[in-house]
Amino acid sequence: MAVKVVNTNDNVQIMYLREHSRSVKHVTFHPTDTYLVAASGTDGTIYVYSLSSQQPSLIKKVEGVIQALEPDDDATSKAAWHPDGQAFAAVTRTKGMHKQLLYAVHN
Repeated sequence: MAVKVVNTNDNVQIMYLREHSRSVKHVTFHPTDTYLVAASGTDGTIYVYSLSSQQPSLIKKVEGVIQALEPDDDATSKAAWHPDGQAFAAVTRTKGMHKQLLYAVHN
């Protein structure tokens, strides 16, 4: 499994995010750092990558914030960056109720 990231200014420049163990449903770019991206995997892990060099590098794996899903599930486990870029929020389901979690990226 890989996420293909294409530079829209030069579509020959392509990167592949490969560190996740299962498919990814959502990718979101950092609000101020265009080289930082969070990928929400169906394995219940959020992968934070740096795209600042020719090869992407995994900066952090955040486990336990989003729920694991099957790739064809209608449910979502998307992480959304806070506008200041210091944290992201995710909605998760616990005992039939939804709650929003905020996770600080730089701790």
